[in-house]
Amino acid sequence: MILLIKNITVIDAASSYHMQCVDILIRDGIISDISKNIASEKNVIVYDGGGKHISAGWFDMRVNFCEPGNEHKEDLHSGCEAAAAGGFTDVLLMPSTQPPIDNKAQVEFIKNKAQELNVEIHIAGCMTAKREGQELAELNDMKQAGAIAFTDDKRAINNLHLMQIISTYAKNIDVPIIHFCEEKSLTHTVGVNESATTTSVGFKGTPSLSEEMAIQRTLSIAEYTNTPIHISCISTSNSVDLIRQAKAKKIMVTCDVAIHNLILDDAHIKTFDANFKVAPPMRSKKDIDALIEGLKDGTIDCIVSDHTPQDIESKRVEFEFALPGIIGTQILFGLVHTYLYQHLTLDVLLQKITSNPRNILK
Repeated sequence: MILLIKNITVIDAASSYHMQCVDILIRDGIISDISKNIASEKNVIVYDGGGKHISAGWFDMRVNFCEPGNEHKEDLHSGCEAAAAGGFTDVLLMPSTQPPIDNKAQVEFIKNKAQELNVEIHIAGCMTAKREGQELAELNDMKQAGAIAFTDDKRAINNLHLMQIISTYAKNIDVPIIHFCEEKSLTHTVGVNESATTTSVGFKGTPSLSEEMAIQRTLSIAEYTNTPIHISCISTSNSVDLIRQAKAKKIMVTCDVAIHNLILDDAHIKTFDANFKVAPPMRSKKDIDALIEGLKDGTIDCIVSDHTPQDIESKRVEFEFALPGIIGTQILFGLVHTYLYQHLTLDVLLQKITSNPRNILK
């Protein structure tokens, strides 16, 4: 098939065609020419891109598609349909399935099931066996099977010696690691921020300190081992400051923020609606302002959906007993464009969901 896209504006800061209106000729899925006024040939499908933009495929760096084990919440097929509806061509699948993706066989299972899907699924394997934070998972075997990153998803590793071993081992086999930072002894199961707002409605919340102390430890490990580390789902103003300072010291750290933590503050839990229960919890408006500033100055590298669907039985219960999670991959760009376009230019926003995730994940 030959496709000719006419009059389309390229959005790609790394491209010599950035912000130029061009024609793009694609032969059998491969771009063969980019220039102005490409003449149409026989048997060419012509698409008029007037007034529209084209970029590299969008990459959602954090999704949970729940298969295997919780297909009643989401499976690989429905997850990819959601991602495609949101405009994404690639996603990074978290390993918090049942059983977890912590060995070669589980990686191969996902790869085989994902072959015919309309979105490319990239696989993150567990850092520790069964995501239990006790011993190293089969990192090299999973890499050989196709895993491109390692993480225990929303389970923080508080064993510093184990974190040091994981960082060193991942560096040796050249696979990035993704940390979720949380000090368990300071984290309350209710799943809300510690603030005057949440206290006023009777919730005992999780303080910002829980995230920030864990980030400090993670940054120390990264500096000590001289290993690249990606910190996922930061949510507080102090977290932004810590990572900004670490980057200034040339510590090899990158980070992302979930779209809902850029838009929704902790006032939403006044309704006791468990749909607003997420991890990390929704923070204050001050934190949101700091996160947006972190996006603007490059401290925060990526925006993710943290797409974590839950079944209705896990949400239509008392707030304390509800499971955390919210969907997002099918609406991420719409939210970005609606709420963040006044703060960041389109090319900078697109970097957060195109080139930056790909660079981090190599």
